Amino acid sequence: MWAKLASKYANQGDWFLKSEESTYVNIEALRAFLRFYNPAIPRYFGHTVLYRLAAQNLVFNSDVAYVLSREAVLQVAPVLNSLKPSDQYGICADRAGGESAVELSVCLRSVGINPENTLDHKGRQRFLVFHPSAHIKYTRDQATRDQWYWKWKPKQSQGGLNCCADAIISWSPFTDESEDIPVEQLRQYQNLSSLIVPPRPRLFLYDSDLPVPLSAHRNVPNPPQHQPVFEGYPSYW
Repeated sequence: MWAKLASKYANQGDWFLKSEESTYVNIEALRAFLRFYNPAIPRYFGHTVLYRLAAQNLVFNSDVAYVLSREAVLQVAPVLNSLKPSDQYGICADRAGGESAVELSVCLRSVGINPENTLDHKGRQRFLVFHPSAHIKYTRDQATRDQWYWKWKPKQSQGGLNCCADAIISWSPFTDESEDIPVEQLRQYQNLSSLIVPPRPRLFLYDSDLPVPLSAHRNVPNPPQHQPVFEGYPSYW
């Protein structure tokens, strides 16, 4: 999909959003967020998931919704066009049964593109993986804190009413909670004026509480065999 987009449509847009068909996307909030960023720089935005970092050297954005800049699409396209079948995990390959969001992150990483920070200044989420009602109820202090969602989230990220930024960009309608968030409460998360100040541009892996030390190229010690290791950053870092 991404390779075809690069060859036929990349020059027709600045930003490209991938979402599940059931995902709710607030287009106004997305536009307000992206207006601070140059699409001619490779960027990869979304809800960054870290639970597979220590064991597999994987950092990726949830497939509920993520965004690539035009330059990111163009840079990863040659890699995607040269894919070959492989049973080995940790390389950009045409792998049977592969998870699309994870596999794409490996391919992006192979050309030096990593997830960037999308949290606001309070560590609150803009791209959600659940319904807002679930994010409000899931806190670090509950039994759910050891589940995949909370693993190595930045320490300032919390659940409860502080879960989410003032302008949510996307969320999934599905939740295991029986009650939806009241409409009047949801409105507090649609304040586009809060996006006057963008998040600080930086790679997502910046928190000192990560489970393992990272190298200068943001690899865990002894990454899995064949895991791509990017040996330098573009000049704009």
